[in-house]
Amino acid sequence: MVSMIIFATIVAALLLAAALAQLRRRTTLRVLDRGSRIAFAASGPVEFAALGSGPPVLLLHGGCGGWDQGAMLAISLLKDADESIGYDDALREADSILDDRFTVIAPSRAGYLRTPLSTGRTPAEGADTMAGLLDTLGVTRVLVVGVSGGGPTALQFALRHQRRCAALVMAAAISKRHFQPPRTTNNFVGKAVFARGAGWFVDALVATVFAYLSVRPMVQAQEQYQESLETNVTRDVTESVTRTVEGASVEVLLTISDRGTIPFTVRNLEITGLIQDPFDRRSFQPLASLLPASVLEDGNDFEVSLGPLIPQRGPFIFKNTEVFPSLVEDLMKSPRGLIFAVANYDIEDEAGRNLAFISQQVNDRTAGLVVDYGNGTVDRFRISTQSPLTINACDGASAQEGAFCRGNVSRRS
Repeated sequence: MVSMIIFATIVAALLLAAALAQLRRRTTLRVLDRGSRIAFAASGPVEFAALGSGPPVLLLHGGCGGWDQGAMLAISLLKDADESIGYDDALREADSILDDRFTVIAPSRAGYLRTPLSTGRTPAEGADTMAGLLDTLGVTRVLVVGVSGGGPTALQFALRHQRRCAALVMAAAISKRHFQPPRTTNNFVGKAVFARGAGWFVDALVATVFAYLSVRPMVQAQEQYQESLETNVTRDVTESVTRTVEGASVEVLLTISDRGTIPFTVRNLEITGLIQDPFDRRSFQPLASLLPASVLEDGNDFEVSLGPLIPQRGPFIFKNTEVFPSLVEDLMKSPRGLIFAVANYDIEDEAGRNLAFISQQVNDRTAGLVVDYGNGTVDRFRISTQSPLTINACDGASAQEGAFCRGNVSRRS
């Protein structure tokens, strides 16, 4: 009952915070629309603001912002005094602060605020759009500043429009291909604050329920641990009570699927449970090795056949009944990361060939080749060496002809 009250309070607080954030967002967008203009380049409409006066500077903002972020960065990077300024003050005073110093051209890059993504889906296209913006403003040559996520576009502008780039400044900028972690783009705050229209309410509610369902098992584990500390037996105050944990077990349900069209049989499957290190969250410690329940209880061999007609089997129970009780008790007391990974398996096809060993032989007789084209496209290949991997085959006079050695590849004549 208490946990449900706490959950309802959290839901109400989160929805209220999301509503306030959405109201703030709409108010800010109206202010931003009044402070910027729209130019029409060859690739499409581009939102921008021209602030101050003096030598022109093209400032390309990073993520989570638009021309407004460019205005704030321009003040912090180009003004005389090294002092902080608030967001609202920056939007009001940027023009006067930069007057007689620089003309800052602060566009909203493709996909930000009122600049559609179609104007520059790649850094190269974004650079060409910036050149088109300068054409509409009659500016021939600029100093380019790329900040954070604006770095790739700034680099492409310097490469593709060299005569128009008087100088290039990279401020904490991305200079190579960047992969944004999903946790920063698909979380509760992002859905509640950045969703458009009434969908933000549904997104916020779904995210809240999902968060509750994710946290609930942890809360249940802690409640069970607390209950294990209690007793209904009345003891005299002079008696001492000793609490011992007699045993502990770990179970997990596993479903096996065949994503291809080749029938195969899985045998000798073993799962390893890993627990997050409390002192280093980037590493995991082994908790237990889990075997199929049928193997532990009946001694029967575990064997699952899959194919086009039966593409999925399970769930199967994998467990270990001889786990150190202190580890499980510590996990219940303070729930944290627990993951399961496949530790061992054998896969055989209809002809009885063990695919696990075949894949290892392929790795031994091939070399990895990675081709990076520099435009975000990466291809990976396995190149046949026609020779097995021999670690000591190149030592001294005992070098074997045609062996694949560390540091070099020789061909068999």
